[in-house]
Amino acid sequence: SEEAGGGSLSPDAREYTAPLSLNQSVEIRARSLNGGEWSPVHRAVYAIAEKMAQLRLTEIHFHPLDEADTNDREFEFVELKNIGADAIDLSLAGFRVGIDYTFASGIVLAPKQFIVLASNRAMFERRYGFAPFDVYGGNLDNAGERLVFVNAAGDTILNVRYNDKDPWPESADGGGYSLVAVDVEPQGDPNSPDYWAASYDLHGSAGKDDRAATLVHGHEPMPARYDLAQNYPNPFNARTTIRFELSRSGVVQLALYNILGQKVVDLADGHFDAGSHAVQWDAADFAGGLYFYRLQAGEFTETKKLILMK
Repeated sequence: SEEAGGGSLSPDAREYTAPLSLNQSVEIRARSLNGGEWSPVHRAVYAIAEKMAQLRLTEIHFHPLDEADTNDREFEFVELKNIGADAIDLSLAGFRVGIDYTFASGIVLAPKQFIVLASNRAMFERRYGFAPFDVYGGNLDNAGERLVFVNAAGDTILNVRYNDKDPWPESADGGGYSLVAVDVEPQGDPNSPDYWAASYDLHGSAGKDDRAATLVHGHEPMPARYDLAQNYPNPFNARTTIRFELSRSGVVQLALYNILGQKVVDLADGHFDAGSHAVQWDAADFAGGLYFYRLQAGEFTETKKLILMK
């Protein structure tokens, strides 16, 4: 084999005596021919200094919702974004802790663009309607873990430890939402829960800026009307999320009632700004059955039902 020596000269081999000029990080494999015998293959990585300061980890979907025939681990993904004005060469860079992945030579991330790596190509495409860039090895830890991304030389570029407990967004832990950067061009510490929010939409926002970030920074238009959405998941056990939209700021009451019409808990009661909002109900201490939730904001009132499975 080539690894141990032996073999013959490739018909595509070319004699080359000039110095090698490298414009990207590459792995070079070489062996020598001496007296008709080939040496084992020698490998070396030549890393070109890359400007990766503008590379960000902008989404982590570590505990997705499963499907009837598919485990939640098959729907995981992570998202990288180039927030800078110049392209970033990702050749031979990759994740070394948490998950395992190395970009091939020649992979470049254009300015303001995203790369999504998933745990399972087919399942990702089934859920999101497009293919991820590639598939990583291993799985994300549902209880939180450290993710380390290095350049071709092995220097650490991103070192992020996420968590699934308060003050981190708990709806990202099996509630169907992902962790997303709260800013479209994040500059803070990704090890702080303040850097992250739960995604606005169910299943996250793979390959694009999340509405949770665009809402914070005024890029999303305010709702034109009041609206109370159906909770998700429904039926559920034991946490669900209720979203509502306000066309103007004001006092909001969101309450839960049993089938007898008795109020069992206030989910929200106070002043809210105009915009989109989400409230999570942890029903671990409540009996299973049919409930009703009602939103009252000014003259607007709407009621929907939900089912708690126990």
